[in-house]
Amino acid sequence: MYLLCGLGNPGNRYQHTRHNIGFMVLDKLISKYNIKKYKSDKTKEVYKGSVSDTSLFLLKPLNYMN
Repeated sequence: MYLLCGLGNPGNRYQHTRHNIGFMVLDKLISKYNIKKYKSDKTKEVYKGSVSDTSLFLLKPLNYMN
């Protein structure tokens, strides 16, 4: 089992900028491998799925990065 953490900033202001490259990578994996949302709250989004028989969690922390 693996945990991949993609760093970024929440909100539309940073959505398509270099500041959110971690979120963009996770979004591609979520889409490509049909990974489902497992948990979310105001501080994080967690996704759970598998790629080539390897279980993984994807984490998007929703705190602003500096």
